Amino acid sequence: MKVSIIIPVYNVELYIERCLLSVLNQTYQDIEIILVDDCGTDNSIAIAQQIINIHPNGYKVHILKHEQNRGLSAARNTGIMVATGEYIWFVDSDDWIEDSFINKLSKRLNYCSSELIVFDAYFHFKNEIRKTIVEIIPGQSCSGFKFMKISPLYSVWNILYKRNFLYSMKLAFKEGVLHEDGDFNIKAFAFAKDIVYCPIIGYHYRTDRKGSITNIISLKRIVSALKIVELNNQFIRENNFGRKNESIIMRHRWQSVSYVLLLSQKLDRAENEEFDKQLIHYKKELCYCAYHTNSFFYILQIPFLYFFPIHYVKLKLSAINIIKWMKIVMKNSFI
Repeated sequence: MKVSIIIPVYNVELYIERCLLSVLNQTYQDIEIILVDDCGTDNSIAIAQQIINIHPNGYKVHILKHEQNRGLSAARNTGIMVATGEYIWFVDSDDWIEDSFINKLSKRLNYCSSELIVFDAYFHFKNEIRKTIVEIIPGQSCSGFKFMKISPLYSVWNILYKRNFLYSMKLAFKEGVLHEDGDFNIKAFAFAKDIVYCPIIGYHYRTDRKGSITNIISLKRIVSALKIVELNNQFIRENNFGRKNESIIMRHRWQSVSYVLLLSQKLDRAENEEFDKQLIHYKKELCYCAYHTNSFFYILQIPFLYFFPIHYVKLKLSAINIIKWMKIVMKNSFI
């Protein structure tokens, strides 16, 4: 099983060495490494080139360069187009992987031909490390809808995607928006009929990098989440998955966008005014999503969301802040 590891590179000079060495040091030999230079302004690529020049596995690395900065989605799509491996693995350039992971995975799964192979990862926070939670029986094949029904979707970095599956389903990352992982994974899991979970730690996700998309609260990030809802709804309309399966997709999307909407409290005044406009623009899509969750609790919120979208978000924020305050009070009451 040949694995193509795609690593978009953009302004990660403090982290690219650890990331690239963790890939080059894989004990499994049948891999290719695709670095996509997305026109950063630091020394990331120069550092990578130095490592490639002296590492015995440096010949496995191909560097592709964009003519201008196009973003994470475009970089991953560029990698997909040239990948030759049976499986594709998307690795972020500020993270790192276990040296012997692919070797362990190949031995554990033998001649696996699943469309998606899901494995475990560690989240590295400032003061603690947490592991992903996958509630699927290891080694047993299941459909994407069964997986989404009982287990969370994290990102693209704890999954190996069969290349032919991505090609046949014409799956690619939506360019020009953030939260592209969620859109991509929803579609991949909806189409997948054969997914297997292997309980091996393969990935280390860094949560505290300054400047990463995850840690930046911006108007673009929040509006992108609304755009992803629109894309998700369009995907549902174009495919006949049935009411039950549609609700599985929509619950994942609703929970994700609900979290992002709460970040609006961090915006400044000018950004908040634009956010209110975008919220009104996308309110029909949000209502469509809420209705198709098939959840009575979410459906009850639709009239308020449709007629008073700005107040709806503010009320949710107020409710969450009250709950936080009550938890603090209750905790202090028992001290």
